[in-house]
Amino acid sequence: MLLISIIGVVLIITGHFSLIFPQTYYTYKTQPLVQVHKAQLSLDYHLSDSYQGDKYIQVFSGIKYEYTLIAEKEIDRLENRWLIIIGLVLLLLPMSIFSFFLIKKRLS
Repeated sequence: MLLISIIGVVLIITGHFSLIFPQTYYTYKTQPLVQVHKAQLSLDYHLSDSYQGDKYIQVFSGIKYEYTLIAEKEIDRLENRWLIIIGLVLLLLPMSIFSFFLIKKRLS
């Protein structure tokens, strides 16, 4: 029962701090570092769940692009809420069962 409660606490912490399912998304504006024709451009914006810094350079399809951070957005993830709910059930269920048997033992 203790193991189930520990798993419940771990799930609650994981869901609360978004350790598995990130909630922050970053939008980067891309600009090629060399002059290219408009037909060769394949990127305008890049959406990522990992922070790469305010500016960074990356090669894509043989063209160097400079990525500039323009927005950061918090999105509520349903998966994190489910982790918290399952964690609460796993935490409270063994405690309730233990309390039930403890009260039953005292009454008899």
